[in-house]
Parts: sequence; structure tokens; C-alpha cells
Amino acid sequence: MAANRAPKSGVALEELKKLQAKYDPKLASEILVWIANTTGESFDTSSDASNFQNVLSNGVLLCKLANALEPGSIKKINEKKYVDKTELFRSIDLAEGTDLYGVLTCLCSVARKSEKLFGKPGLGPKSARHKTAESLVVKLKYVDFQEATAKKREWTAEQLRGGETVIGLQMGSNKGATAAGINFGNTRHI
Repeated sequence: MAANRAPKSGVALEELKKLQAKYDPKLASEILVWIANTTGESFDTSSDASNFQNVLSNGVLLCKLANALEPGSIKKINEKKYVDKTELFRSIDLAEGTDLYGVLTCLCSVARKSEKLFGKPGLGPKSARHKTAESLVVKLKYVDFQEATAKKREWTAEQLRGGETVIGLQMGSNKGATAAGINFGNTRHI
């Protein structure tokens, strides 16, 4: 499919190079090791971009990962529960290797959430005890991945009414600079 496309040039080529520069081999290796441990499959976990694309491009391993995390979950995509829309990737990004960083971002999101949602070992600060010996050799900068948790606030009716009495600064102020004392254009009173 990619062979039928014209080569990128100009701004499109610059954007492609920027996107390819974001690819992180250390993180890719960690993700592949995590997928291998979660699925029980054995495959090449080397971190170069071509191997990352080849291992994941046909989608079989990704389906096995989804089934390992939650059996029967690949019937329908559930964006709301698992991965944010901003962290999803298009299948063409993986198949043609145009945005492997996007694929990596999506898999990092799944890895961060796997322990909380599925009870399976994942990546991140709360799952450091599940890391393999291979990933413990190098202290990675990715240990600070952590999902934000929502903190819902409950307001009483009295608190809500109290907020209505406050005059915001957008309404104006009676302090600060005023036009008082300006005599420009006025006659001089002697």
C-alpha cells in the first residue's frame, strides 16, 4: 500500500521526520517485553522501529493482548473505558509505519491501565514490582507514568448560592486607574 504513495516532500516530509524522531527504542522494548509477558507469546523484543512495526503490524499480537487482558474484548472497540481518543492510533499508522510513536503512545496507555482495569501486570509506578529482570537492568525514565484520577466535588445548595453573591473582577472594579483629575483639553483655571 505504501509503495503506491508518492514520497513525502516539503512540509509533509519535515512533519514525518519530526514524528519519526519521537520514537523511543527503550520504551518500545519495554512495551514489547510487557506484551510478551502478558500474552505468553515469544517473539523478537528488540527495540528498532522496523521490528516494532513487523511484530505488531498484522494485528494478531494486539488481539492476543486484548484477549489476555480481558477475554472476548476484541469484538468491539470501547474507547470510553480503556484508551482516550487522543491516544488511539489508526491501523494505517502501524501497517505502513508512518506513526510508530502513536502506536507506542496507545500501547503505553493500555500498559498503564492494565493493572487497575484487568488485574494484569503493567508499566508505571504502581506496577514496578511486576517488571522483568531485563527491564530492571536499565533504570528507565518511564517509571513516572501515572494515570490521573478524577476527584469529583460535591457542592451544597448553600455553597452554590454563596458563589452568586461574589462580584467577579470581570464585572469591573471601583478601584485602580480612573479618569478623575484629567484636565486634557480643558481650560486652565487660574
